[in-house]
Amino acid sequence: METLKLSEIVLSVRPELYRLLTEQELDLPIVLKHGLGSIQAEDILQIIEASILYGKENDVLH
Repeated sequence: METLKLSEIVLSVRPELYRLLTEQELDLPIVLKHGLGSIQAEDILQIIEASILYGKENDVLH
């Protein structure tokens, strides 16, 4: 098991998507069961989607 920030994963697998994410999203810790080597280019889209949804659910309203 390996824990990395979303930014590290995106930069390793699909760096072109990096600029589309917010600082909060990029800073999220992601636990990879089989490590970074197991992530495919298609998988990163699911991880990003889940991260965005997680951030939206946990936004604090002012």
